Amino acid sequence: MQLYDWPAIDDTVLMPKADKVGFLKEPDAPPAFVKFYALWCSHCKQIAPKWKDLTAAVAPSGIRIYEMDCDANENKKACRKEGVKAYPTLQFYNKGASVEYMGKRSVDAFRDFALKAMSATSIKPIANEYELRRAAKEDKVFVLFLHASDTKKNRIG
Repeated sequence: MQLYDWPAIDDTVLMPKADKVGFLKEPDAPPAFVKFYALWCSHCKQIAPKWKDLTAAVAPSGIRIYEMDCDANENKKACRKEGVKAYPTLQFYNKGASVEYMGKRSVDAFRDFALKAMSATSIKPIANEYELRRAAKEDKVFVLFLHASDTKKNRIG
């Protein structure tokens, strides 16, 4: 059962209601990239047009782009609950997991991170040493889960 009517994807930066931010952590929630900001923050103002451009850059992937003004009274509690301590805080949510973005402030960097973060939450089998070396070269961080070859897939996790 879906708990929230997810917005359609277009080139609009979405503004979630404070009581709906927690739903972004649900396993069935669509991938989302959220900018938590304050109107007075100069860094937030600098990335505002890039954040808008990001919506069009990731729309085909199914990633929704949100922003939340943490200075607005109705949003303060939600921002605290999400661990926002500085502005802007850029948080990516997918399949019940979230990760904070700490990279460069460009549309290309935002897009590349979001696409990578979206795919990183899935399990990719590695069959041999060559595939392991390739994965290590392609990703700065990855998790390797080792299991017996007779482990049933539906029992993992």
